This record gives sequence, structure tokens and C-alpha cells, in this order.
Amino acid sequence: MSTLPILVVEDDAGQLALFAIMLRSLPYRILTAADGQRALDILEEETPILIVLDIAMPQINGITILNAVRANPRFDATKILIVTASVTPIPPEKASRADKVLPKPVSKQQLLHVIGELLGQPG
Repeated sequence: MSTLPILVVEDDAGQLALFAIMLRSLPYRILTAADGQRALDILEEETPILIVLDIAMPQINGITILNAVRANPRFDATKILIVTASVTPIPPEKASRADKVLPKPVSKQQLLHVIGELLGQPG
């Protein structure tokens, strides 16, 4: 297993656990954050290869995290996959800062396929 981390940021506990289960077959360390503040705390210590990011979260939302990551050169190689159930479309100027946007619900097969594409792995 690689020591490279993938960070999953999701405020719904059930969805967070489901994502962690879906991703455990990947050769990466899976880190989880149940809110935006915890995600920012993790990002102070870790440089994930990928962030799977929910948008609609209380207090610190996914757009704030997206902007913080994109503003920091340490994360230039970090891919960002937004996975959202939001019925409000993400403004194009925000969505373009992510590498990919997927609507919820997302299947394991779809999630792993998109992650493989983002990380340059066949899938």
C-alpha cells in the first residue's frame, strides 16, 4: 500500500463511511474528515494526492476548502473530485477549479473509474 493519502470530506456520517468502504481497495491511505474544519486541520499535516469533496457542509463548505487548496502551491499536484447532491448548480467558475464533478448518488464502479482517470491509472 502506498503512503500517499486520499482525503474524503463529507459531513454525512453514513456517506463518509460508504466512501471509505468504496475506496479501501485502492493502494492509498484513506483519510476522512466529517466537516470542513477537520479537513483544513488534516491539510495542515498532509498533502493528499486526491481530495473527494462534498460541497454542501455547515460552517466551512466545500467551496471554501476548494479555494484554500487551489491557493496553496503545496497542493498543485492534488486532484479534487467534487461529489455533491446539491440541487443548486455549482457556479462554473467554482466547478472549473475542481478536476471533476460527480452528482450523488455515485456507484462504487463510477467513483473508482473517475479516481483512476484522475490519478492516471487504468480502470
